[in-house]
Amino acid sequence: MESYDDHERFTRLLIEHELELLRCVMVAVPNRADARDIMQECSVALWRQFSNYDAHRPFVPWALGFVRMEVRRFLRNSR
Repeated sequence: MESYDDHERFTRLLIEHELELLRCVMVAVPNRADARDIMQECSVALWRQFSNYDAHRPFVPWALGFVRMEVRRFLRNSR
């Protein structure tokens, strides 16, 4: 079960890096509404896997893996 500390840590990391992650999404998907939808899906996926995140490693490279997966999924589904 996740603790309050996990929720807080995740929320802080996501808020701190959300614009950087969104910029990466918008390179592949320039439509802002679509990019926001992708970021929302990424946020859910990141939270679901947050217990696997190694806090000794940088958050952004870990999160970018989820961004790439969600962008690929979006592009595949939009064809």
